[in-house]
Amino acid sequence: MCRTSRTVSLAVCTTVAVLLTLVAARPAAAVAPTPPDGTYKGSIVGGGLARPVVGVAVTPSAEGYWEVASDGGIFAFGDARFFGSTGAIALNKPIVGMASTPSGNGYWLVASDGGIFAFGDARFFGSTGAIALNKPIVGMASTPSGNGYWLVASDGGIFAFGDATFRGSTGAINLNRPIVGMASTPSGGGYWLVASDGGIFAFGDATFRGSTGALSLNQPIVGMASNATGSGYWLVAADGGIFAFNATFYGAMGGRCLPDRVVGIATSKQGEGYRMAGRDGLVYAFPGGASYNFESQDERCRPVRWNPCAPVPYVINPAGGPANAVALANATVDRLARATGLSFRFDGTTDEPADPRREVVQPARYGARFAPLLIGWAVSGTIGGAAGLGGTYYIGTASAPVQAVTGFAFAARNLTAFGSDDLQTGVLLHELGHAIGLDHADDTLQVMNSVGDAGLPLTAYVDGDLAGLDRLGRGAGCITPIQFR
Repeated sequence: MCRTSRTVSLAVCTTVAVLLTLVAARPAAAVAPTPPDGTYKGSIVGGGLARPVVGVAVTPSAEGYWEVASDGGIFAFGDARFFGSTGAIALNKPIVGMASTPSGNGYWLVASDGGIFAFGDARFFGSTGAIALNKPIVGMASTPSGNGYWLVASDGGIFAFGDATFRGSTGAINLNRPIVGMASTPSGGGYWLVASDGGIFAFGDATFRGSTGALSLNQPIVGMASNATGSGYWLVAADGGIFAFNATFYGAMGGRCLPDRVVGIATSKQGEGYRMAGRDGLVYAFPGGASYNFESQDERCRPVRWNPCAPVPYVINPAGGPANAVALANATVDRLARATGLSFRFDGTTDEPADPRREVVQPARYGARFAPLLIGWAVSGTIGGAAGLGGTYYIGTASAPVQAVTGFAFAARNLTAFGSDDLQTGVLLHELGHAIGLDHADDTLQVMNSVGDAGLPLTAYVDGDLAGLDRLGRGAGCITPIQFR
């Protein structure tokens, strides 16, 4: 909701979200483990890339991944290690893709002229860099042994090197749309090519499982990946839409507000799930790792957030809370600080009531500044009978972008009847997530899901929460601050 502050002549917008309810515990067996390929390990959240990201590859363990930019710059996350790049080399043609070695101790980069750049334990087996191609190279795939690779051109021409075997191509076919990517089977005995309309061309032991060639797509297909067994595959569109054929659908970004288009998809040879990479370097990991939403986004789909280059002041009203209210709240803020990289400044305790109708500026209580973020325990009726309530107040001016200036995170006073600190912590983590800028998540295993599970208290942010908080945190870069007056 939006309202006008009675203290400052600025339009102040408030986003409020609640932890809706607590439900009975589910049996432990109902909580399925998250498949490893969906793990979020970080991404480029602050923009400012010299060149756009063009591809992504996952490590064999599925505990990390690389992103590659068109200048060959490499960005490693999780257990992915940096083995070198072409970021400082004057390339003849831009990089268009990459592939990892089976050990994860190296990788190849491929340019649009078919030039190959090998790093770590990746070996050079040949290239088309000196060949006059009919169409540019658009992707590559490595063999299971790591002793070879295929390059694919936009006309579907295939170039096999090392122990990679030529199984066929579409080079002589008049395609409706250009080829944009490829994936090999686990055996190395075949491969699929995918066109921008989602047309699929299967060769060798690759089995055709379906395509989007006959569908009217919102955005073109930009890549594909096979599942662990090679029995199916996923196609990804530029809007993050996922099309699963004989493969498990774990989620998609289609229909969500993205700052830039998706450029690729990758999975490991051992696990399930997938990661998508955006042109801006953002990574969307499924399942779980992309399960987050923002309270508010600007016209460029960037989340409204606090300025990470200034400490976030906060106060605590312990009234109605547990005996260790101040210590518990401070410990919960510490967890939020670790997840976001934001700096929080404890300004002490306060007698300000835990009421979401609080004023943005309260000079008698806090002086001539925006009121600090308030943490407290609210009377149940004040927050609609919910287990908790959290929200953000944000402001924009002609000289500074819309940003958060204060907020609140309340747990219900009657939570003390439920007992454990874990429950209190879980509710405060959820409401502080709202106070920083996260909305509810769809995934029930995330702290930011709208239904808390009394049998499974979440006392630490998990994949989707962390991915969303990453985009709201220090890595996203400084904001021109609102000048209080």
